[in-house]
Amino acid sequence: MKKLIGLTCLLFSSSILAGTIESGDYQPMNIIADDYSMNDKPAFSFSFGKAQNDFFSFTAQCSIFDKKSSKTSTKGKSVYDISLEYHNGVTKQYMISESKFDTYVNLDVFIKDKTFTFVIDGQLYDTSSNSLYTVRPQSVALNAKEMREIRDGCRKR
Repeated sequence: MKKLIGLTCLLFSSSILAGTIESGDYQPMNIIADDYSMNDKPAFSFSFGKAQNDFFSFTAQCSIFDKKSSKTSTKGKSVYDISLEYHNGVTKQYMISESKFDTYVNLDVFIKDKTFTFVIDGQLYDTSSNSLYTVRPQSVALNAKEMREIRDGCRKR
């Protein structure tokens, strides 16, 4: 009986976690900072990825800049202040981070020589296969001008 339960748990857990999106280093493809909101609070968004049909979209409430730590996470939260989506037009994949699925997003921001590096990782839900994907750390480097655009958009509200 113990072997049957163990085998059932192994099969169930392996079917839930479908795969991994490996790490990458990117520049933002576009930035939205004006008149943007997330959960009715001022926010900004940028996309990054390999191509216009294979990319991530990251969104964060402007309040993340008010925190003392450069790290934030959605683990254990029912309302997110950051989110991550993945879009792949070739494979027709659309992955989201939402509290109703066992997903999470982690963010850490590093500043060096007027470059702001957002390191984003987590676990996303694939809406087409109903499975979870691990997202290894994705590094997105924003220059001072791009960061100023985000900060100015956040200050306007």
